Amino acid sequence: MTPALRPWLLFGPAALAAAGIAVALTVTSDHEKDPELAIALGLFVSLSFVVAGLIGWSRRPYNRTGMLMVAVGFGIMVGALV
Repeated sequence: MTPALRPWLLFGPAALAAAGIAVALTVTSDHEKDPELAIALGLFVSLSFVVAGLIGWSRRPYNRTGMLMVAVGFGIMVGALV
């Protein structure tokens, strides 16, 4: 396995699982007035950060910007716990 493929295999499925959990938490919560909009915006923003970070991380593995973008994407998904 190449070092460029390693982040995709680890963080790609983890991002999809975290997105599913965030969707489930938002749907079952009564704190959002418009849960569909919150889900759509949350998934768009968080998965955009994760995918862009994984692309950057695989292209330049010694540059920490891609890793930081992946962390920001997961941090946005953690916001669903509120």
